[in-house]
Amino acid sequence: MGFGDPHRRAAPVRVYVCGITPYDSSHLGHALVSVTFDLLRRVLTYAGYDTAFAQNITDVDDPLFEKARETGQDWTALGAAQVQEYGEAMAALGILPPDHMVAVSEMVTDIGKDAARLLEAGAGYVLGDTVYYEVSTEGALGAYPDATPEMLVELAAERGGDPERPGKHSPLDAPLWVRSAPDEPDWQVGGLGPGRPGWHLECVTIAGAALGGLPIDIQGGGTDLIFPHHEISRQQAVSLAGQPLATGYMHVGMLRLGGEKMSKSLGNLVLVPRLLADGHSAAAIRLALLTPHYRTELDWEPELLDAAAQRLARWQQAIALTAAPPFDGAAAAATGHLARDLDTGSAIDVLDAWCEQALAAGAGPADTGAPAAFAAYLSGVLGLPLPQTGRAA
Repeated sequence: MGFGDPHRRAAPVRVYVCGITPYDSSHLGHALVSVTFDLLRRVLTYAGYDTAFAQNITDVDDPLFEKARETGQDWTALGAAQVQEYGEAMAALGILPPDHMVAVSEMVTDIGKDAARLLEAGAGYVLGDTVYYEVSTEGALGAYPDATPEMLVELAAERGGDPERPGKHSPLDAPLWVRSAPDEPDWQVGGLGPGRPGWHLECVTIAGAALGGLPIDIQGGGTDLIFPHHEISRQQAVSLAGQPLATGYMHVGMLRLGGEKMSKSLGNLVLVPRLLADGHSAAAIRLALLTPHYRTELDWEPELLDAAAQRLARWQQAIALTAAPPFDGAAAAATGHLARDLDTGSAIDVLDAWCEQALAAGAGPADTGAPAAFAAYLSGVLGLPLPQTGRAA
C-alpha cells in the first residue's frame, strides 16, 4: 500500500472489512483485524484522503444458530448481545465506528435477489434444497496459484464449505441459498424457496450497497478469508456486475496462542474484556497489536503487553514535558513508514528515537508545542487511547 497525491482523487477511498459472526465473546484475533483497518483509515485521513468504511455482521449463519440452540437463547438476542460487547471492546481500543455497519439480517432480501440473478444467468444450479454458485477454477483461484486441487478442497472444508456433498458440479461450489432448519429463520425471496443466504454472497451485496457500487478499493480481513471467502466473493461480483468486488485486498496475519490460530472453535481465546478487567490499559493492548507488521503471523505472549506498557510509560514522560525538540520531522518520517504498507515497526522506531531525544538533557532547540503534537500524533494517527493524566499503562 502506498499513497499518491490525494488532490488527484475526488472520490473517497472505499474500504470494506469482513466482520464478525456474533456468537461468542470478542477476542484478540478480532481486535487485531479491527485495529489494523482502523490504523489504515486514520493514516489515509492524516494523509489527506477522504474514506468510506463499511463492515458487515454475519448474524445469519450456522455458528450463531448452533450457539443459540445449545444455550436455549433466541438467535436475535444472542447476536445483539455479542454485537454490543464487540462494539464496546473495540471502542475501548480507540477504534472509530464504521461509516456503515450492516447486518446480514437487514439485507437478506437483496442478497436473495442477487442469488436469483446468478441462478438465472447460469452461474448457479439447484441441488436438492440448496442453490450453489459454480466456482471457476481458471487461474487456480488467483490467491493460491500453486495450490493443488486437494489443498483447495481441504481449505474449503476447514473454512465453512461442504466439498464432500455428492452431486455438486465441483467440490468448491459454494451455497448461494440454503434451506433453513425448522428452528432457524427463513425468508421467501423470488423463486428460491424458503431459506437463507449462503456466506460469500452477503459481502458482495453489502459492499456494493453500502459503498456505492463495485468495485470498491480495498476488501480486508484475516488471511483465513483469502480462500474461499474473498476469492469466491470476487468471482460472484464478476458474475453479477462484470467487476470484481475490490481492486485491492489487505489480509491480516493470524493471531496464534500456543502455536495455534486463536479462534472460537478451538476455544483458545484471549478476550479483550478480560484483559481490560485484569487492569491492562486499552492503549497497551492496542499498541501490542500494532507493533508487529499486520501481515505477521503473531504468537501472543503476555510479554507483548508488558513491552507495550513500558513503551507507553516512556512516551507519557515525553508528553509531560513543557518543551521538546520539534516534532514535525519525526511525524513526517513516521507517516512515511506508515505509507509503505503500514510499516508500524519502523514508524514506532522513529517515535521512540524522538522520545529519547526529548527526554535527554540539552537535546537541541526546544519547542513548547512539541509534546502536545507528539501526543496528538499518538492519539490521532496511531489511535492510542492515551490517559489525560496519570500513568500511561
